[in-house]
Amino acid sequence: MDSRRSRKSRQGAIAIDLLITLVVFVALLFVFRSHVPGYSPMIVLAFSAFTSACVTALFWMAMQMFKAVLSHQREKADEDK
Repeated sequence: MDSRRSRKSRQGAIAIDLLITLVVFVALLFVFRSHVPGYSPMIVLAFSAFTSACVTALFWMAMQMFKAVLSHQREKADEDK
């Protein structure tokens, strides 16, 4: 029964991570659109999307590393008690 609960919590955490990552991508897309020099709206959208994808991937990796460190610190604190 405990494995079912942990599996559901992992799926929920993955869904939340994907939602946060999508929000960051859209926010960066709007930020980067103003920094792309170009006349064609499709070119501006393409370059801002490619740039947003790279920065969003970096954000996702940083978020996963933060969660791993936080989990390790919580386990360490539980062991010390």
